[in-house]
Amino acid sequence: MRIVIIHPAFLGDALFLGPAIRAIKSHDKNHEVIVCTSTRGESITRLLPGCNSVFLFDKRAQDKGLAGLYRASKRLKTLNIDAAIVSHYSVRSGLLAKLAGIPIRIGYALFCNQRLKLNRSQPFVMRSIRLVEDLLKIHMTDQTLQLNAPANTEEYAHSMQLKFNMKTVGIVPFSERATKMWNPEKYAFLIQQLAQQNWQIVLFGGVKTQEKEMAARIIEYANTQNLINSVGNRIEQAISLLSFCDIIVGGDTGLVHAGRALGKKTVLLFGPTPLTSHIFKQTDRPINLGLACQPCHRSGSDECPLKHHHCMKLLSVEQVMAAIADIC
Repeated sequence: MRIVIIHPAFLGDALFLGPAIRAIKSHDKNHEVIVCTSTRGESITRLLPGCNSVFLFDKRAQDKGLAGLYRASKRLKTLNIDAAIVSHYSVRSGLLAKLAGIPIRIGYALFCNQRLKLNRSQPFVMRSIRLVEDLLKIHMTDQTLQLNAPANTEEYAHSMQLKFNMKTVGIVPFSERATKMWNPEKYAFLIQQLAQQNWQIVLFGGVKTQEKEMAARIIEYANTQNLINSVGNRIEQAISLLSFCDIIVGGDTGLVHAGRALGKKTVLLFGPTPLTSHIFKQTDRPINLGLACQPCHRSGSDECPLKHHHCMKLLSVEQVMAAIADIC
C-alpha cells in the first residue's frame, strides 16, 4: 500500500510524525510511506526512519493560494496514492488529498471521507498514531521520537572545529514564538557557568536576522572561548552537530525535540505551552514553574496575554544548572 501522511507545518510537527511512520512500517515493511511536508519540515522529514520519500507542498510560495493548491494536487495525483493520513487539521490539507483523488482519506480535516475528531489533549505524536491505528486496525505502544543523523556528520563537525574530547552541550535559545524564549542574558550566564565546568558549548539557531543578532548578544555577554556559533546553518547541519552533543538545553522548540529524537539528554524550558503535549523519557528534564497562568497556549504566542511573561522570566539559571547536573 502506498500511503501519504499530509502535515505541511513546522520542523517540530514533522518530527512528531516519526512514530506514526514506524507504525505503518511495523504493520507491513512493504508499505510505502510518503510524507507531504512544507519547506520548513523537509530536511528533518528526510531523516525520519521509515520515510520512503518526501512530497514538498510549498504552501507559502510556489504552491500558495488555490491555484498553487491545485497544481500541488495534480503532482500528488501522479503518485497513485492508496490512502492519505491527514494529521494536519487545516481545510487546505484535506482539500489537497481530495483534489489528488486519493480514495481513502482519514484525518482531522474537512474533505476526509473518514474524519475523526481531534483530541487536543493528546500528545502530538499520538494524533498521527491514532490515524494509523484506525486505518490499519492495529495498536501501537512505541511512541518514542527517533531520527537518523545526516551523512557526513563527522566531516561537518570537524569543519566547525568541534573538539571531540570535550563534553559538549547544545544551547537552543530561539523559537518561532517569542513567549517560548528565555532571556538571552540568562543563556549567557548559563554558558559562563558551563564553560567554567569545562563544557564545550554549541549555539544553535536559524537564519533569521533577529536570531543572529540575539546570538551575537549572547556570545558577547558570555565572553568565553569554549563556544561554537552555528547559528544560521542549515537544518541538516544543525542535526549533525546535535548528534555530537552530550546534552541539549533550550525551549519547547523543534531542534530541542530533534535532540531528544537523536537520543540525547535534554533540559527543556517550558513557559506558555503544556508539558502534556509531549511524552518524555528518563533522559528528559522538562522544567515548568507551575504558575497559575501556565499553560496559556498550545504552541506559544508572540506576546504574553498577561503582559508579564513570568513563566520564563522567573525561571532561574540555578534551576537549569540543577536540571543539567541531575542527568549528567
